[in-house]
Amino acid sequence: MTVPVIDAERPRHPAETRQAWARSAWAVVGLLEASGPELLARRIDLYGIPTSARTAIVARMFELWTHADDVRRALGQPLVDPDPERLAAMSDVATRSLPTGMTLSGSARPGQSAKVVLLGHGGGTWTVPLALGDPGGPPAVTVVADVVDFCRVAATRLDPVSLEHDVEGDAELARDVLRAVAIFAA
Repeated sequence: MTVPVIDAERPRHPAETRQAWARSAWAVVGLLEASGPELLARRIDLYGIPTSARTAIVARMFELWTHADDVRRALGQPLVDPDPERLAAMSDVATRSLPTGMTLSGSARPGQSAKVVLLGHGGGTWTVPLALGDPGGPPAVTVVADVVDFCRVAATRLDPVSLEHDVEGDAELARDVLRAVAIFAA
């Protein structure tokens, strides 16, 4: 959620906040039920951020997986990795959100890009600009990590410092990139 949305909810009764969340969740369900070829291009408001329907759906996947693992953690049960198809969608959205994360965290690098290589089923390779609305440039850094752990960083369930990863290029920039991944869950 964005700070303005959180601030707007503070004076409200928890039941009202729950109802607002339910309306948002049902808006996503409504989009899915009305799906057609134009679905993924539609824009919706997700916690005060205009986004594509696809990103909203993936955000829900992240939430369900993350909170199910929270419950497993609390019960002392083993964590469960998403299937490769869901991991591919989550890692794609998390990686493509890096320009926003870099910009919002104050560490944008106009004219630069990062290459992100995520290993394992559902992983892949992306080259993304490091500033919102910027075309980027040749990769200034390459970060290689496990796809599940990268998604746990994006979900703020794994500290970026604790992520096992390899870096080629600017190590300080790699730290900024990994911190910016967590903007997805902000």
